[in-house]
Amino acid sequence: MTILAQGEYTAKDLRRGTVFAAKRIWIGIGLFYGLFVAIICFGSISSGHTWMDQLPTLGGVIAVIAFVTASVWYRVGRNLRKSPALKGVIHFEFDEMGFRITGPYTATDWKWAALLKWRANKTTLLLYPNPRLAHVVPKRFFGSEQDVAAVEELLLRNVGKKK
Repeated sequence: MTILAQGEYTAKDLRRGTVFAAKRIWIGIGLFYGLFVAIICFGSISSGHTWMDQLPTLGGVIAVIAFVTASVWYRVGRNLRKSPALKGVIHFEFDEMGFRITGPYTATDWKWAALLKWRANKTTLLLYPNPRLAHVVPKRFFGSEQDVAAVEELLLRNVGKKK
């Protein structure tokens, strides 16, 4: 049985995939900056100042977070505009042997044994043939929820638990 999924990538699809793939990194950055802000506030209080005295520093932290977020949005949009492999209708075919990706400028076959792991959330399926590279498959590309469930079952059976 072959399960088909197809569609054209949007910037929103790629942003969701990028943020989902880097979720642990985003959480780590958030915790680091939260700790940094707490240290600044505690340091200013213990030195007799108010946290309001640290507004320039806090503004700098917020500016860095905004810059990192904006750079991710920019890079995703740039990749979508510049990469021929992301243009046009992309087709995914999943079966017992593995999956195939075809598009106007690309065609590739992957056996299930080539995947290291997979992850899924409510909008995106990530397939990892490499620890740092994931194929982003928006769930909206599938014809139905049953198709998504069938592909997740194939992944569970052939690759293992999602991570």
